[in-house]
Amino acid sequence: MKTLHILVCVGMVVIAGYVLAQTTAAPPTDSDTPNSAPTAPNDQVSAMQPSKTRVTPFLMFEGQAEEAMKLYLSLFPDAAIESVEKYGPDEMGKPGTVKLASFTLAGQRVMCIDSPADHDFTFTPSMSLFVDCEDEPQLEKLFAELSKEGKVMMPLGDYGFSQKFGWVSDRFGVSWQLNLPKSE
Repeated sequence: MKTLHILVCVGMVVIAGYVLAQTTAAPPTDSDTPNSAPTAPNDQVSAMQPSKTRVTPFLMFEGQAEEAMKLYLSLFPDAAIESVEKYGPDEMGKPGTVKLASFTLAGQRVMCIDSPADHDFTFTPSMSLFVDCEDEPQLEKLFAELSKEGKVMMPLGDYGFSQKFGWVSDRFGVSWQLNLPKSE
C-alpha cells in the first residue's frame, strides 16, 4: 500500500530517492556523522506521538490560481477543494481573484493565491510536485495534460530509478515530476 502519492521535491529525483532511503534506514550513530553532535532518542519524531507541524505546498500565481486549481482538480480522481476566498472590491488584490485557496490532490493539501503585488519572480523547476502514479495510463494522462502549453524538461522514459518517469512544467509554470515506481 502506498501512503505517499505526492512529494514536494527540491532539486533532482536523486534527492527524493535519498530522502526516502534515509527515512527507512536505521538512525545514524555518532560514527556515521563525524562532524555533528551526538543524536539522542528525543531528537527523533515518535510514531506514537505524531507532530502537529504540517508542511503544505503554497503556490503563488498572478491571476491564474483558480484556473490552475481547476486543472489540477480535474486530473486527480480524489481531489477536492477545501476552501476558496476571493478578493473583494476594496481589497489589495484584483476583485474576484483568489485571495487564498486550499485543495487536496491525492491526499496532499495544497494552498494557492493570486499575488496582490507585482513581482519579478515566478515558479522554478528546483521546487516541484512529485507524483507516484498508480499505473502507466495515469502517468501518460498526467504527462499529456500537464505538459500541454507547458514545457517538457524530461520526456517520459526509463531513467533507471523507476519503470517510467517524466518531468514537466505546466502552462502556469508549476513543475511536476511524474513517476511510475518499479514493481515491488
